[in-house]
Amino acid sequence: MHLTTRTTAAVAMLLASLILAPGALPGGAAPAQAQSDCAFTGALESLILYHAPLTTPSQQKDTLPGGVPYRVTMQRAEHYYVAVDDAYGGWVDRRSGGVSGDCASVPVDTTPLTDFETLCFFTSPRAAQLYHESRRANPQGTIQPGQPYAVTLQTYDAYHLQLDHAFGGWVAAADGQTSGNCAAVPTEYPAQIATALDNARAWSIPDVRGGEVVTTFAPGTQLAVIAGPVTGPIRLDTDDTGNWFQARAINVAGGATGWVWENRLRFSPPPGPQGPTAVARANARAWSLPDVHTGAWIASLVEGSAVRVIGGPVVGPIRFDTDDTGNWYLIAQDATGITGWVWRERLSFD
Repeated sequence: MHLTTRTTAAVAMLLASLILAPGALPGGAAPAQAQSDCAFTGALESLILYHAPLTTPSQQKDTLPGGVPYRVTMQRAEHYYVAVDDAYGGWVDRRSGGVSGDCASVPVDTTPLTDFETLCFFTSPRAAQLYHESRRANPQGTIQPGQPYAVTLQTYDAYHLQLDHAFGGWVAAADGQTSGNCAAVPTEYPAQIATALDNARAWSIPDVRGGEVVTTFAPGTQLAVIAGPVTGPIRLDTDDTGNWFQARAINVAGGATGWVWENRLRFSPPPGPQGPTAVARANARAWSLPDVHTGAWIASLVEGSAVRVIGGPVVGPIRFDTDDTGNWYLIAQDATGITGWVWRERLSFD
């Protein structure tokens, strides 16, 4: 996805007379009160604009300058719709900034989520089982038959559904069908972590003859292993082959992804009982990446439940509205099968 940045100067020139044109909002409807006096200002250097009122990487539309007031034209649960100019706007997460002015009269958007063409939905013809984790070992109720649910994360055989702004769960892909823009839904990363060694070149495919170098990971870069091993050529001058792993850089700008020969990687110990134990504190959430901006929320952990630490610490963003970062740990919870990244302050170590 290509993101553009609107300059602060251009925004400032248009703030005086913003009128949201018909069609700028989802569903093609102009807001009832386009000229509200409510403004939203991002608290960070940049402000993420979303296609739909859903804070998930697949919906990121643009990056705007932070610290600039943008006129709020609609509101919906955890999000505001802001106008950037007379024909361009998008949704922002309320937690990423604050409002000023008269916001009491801002109309509430009631557009059905299914009208947002950028979202992916899962629908089951029956009351499909909902689970705490992607491997689907621990049930947590069922979903309604025939009702479309927004998909925020996926694996090769399961989907994570968002039931509301703070609750979701996993369903088996075989239990229903998807519709909409599902190609943009991010994939959950497994618990396997590797560290880049010298000359860790990432290729477009696992083949030095047919592929191209995408990037070279700096030595010491931590990588989330996405797929592999896959056997492919490793040299141009011989027929030698080797194992390749597809990996993505963790907490590195751009999150480069590519195929790396296994001899250029050092793998972390596999998940197992040798990992230190910890206890989940209140509001402990497991994320797909150690970053609340680019990662996707996987599941909430029950306060007081035990987890095993299998990776980390990794430094990454912990808030939407500040530049604060903190240590994250990759954890596995045997009781539920949940695996994900949890902020250090949400864990209590023995």
